Amino acid sequence: MGLGSSRVLLLTLALTAAAGCGSAVSTSAAAGGRSSGAPSAAAPSSPDCLSQDASWITGGGKSQTDAVLSDMARFHKAAIVLDAALSARTGMSGPGSEVQSTAASLQSAAHAVAANLPPACVPGFRSDVGQAMTDYSKAAADAQNSVREVGSGSYDVGAEDIRAATAAMTAGNGKIRAATRDLKAFNKAFNNS
Repeated sequence: MGLGSSRVLLLTLALTAAAGCGSAVSTSAAAGGRSSGAPSAAAPSSPDCLSQDASWITGGGKSQTDAVLSDMARFHKAAIVLDAALSARTGMSGPGSEVQSTAASLQSAAHAVAANLPPACVPGFRSDVGQAMTDYSKAAADAQNSVREVGSGSYDVGAEDIRAATAAMTAGNGKIRAATRDLKAFNKAFNNS
């Protein structure tokens, strides 16, 4: 598989993630790495980047990215059910448990991708994917905190945690969109070289 395969994975991730979250929040530079401005479109040094990309995909990159996709979808569905239960202020234990479970799974999946980042030969791509996984992990932790706070009757604190989770998820989505731009710029430079 070449860079086109990883581009499809990231485009799918970006579309799925963007469908699940609301407002845009800008990411802070404190997350580390470069900002998600216009990607650098340096021409690839050799076809070696294609083989690095293929090794990453077959060495767990695809399955780990697929796990993030799957967990984000499950987490999103669980959050919708919990939101309805919170609005009704009834029947929250089942949905709360599901949010905690899916958030823990998402956090684990994000950590797996962060531990096996794509090759650094595509300018900005590795950094943006890593920052997205940090944001998704934070969103999952904030959601778990929210469920605990609501369970103890601290609805206002729980609401703050949900806002933080939404902001972190939105920031992660922005980084995935930046990673997608990184790949597009690299593919364009590669095709024109």
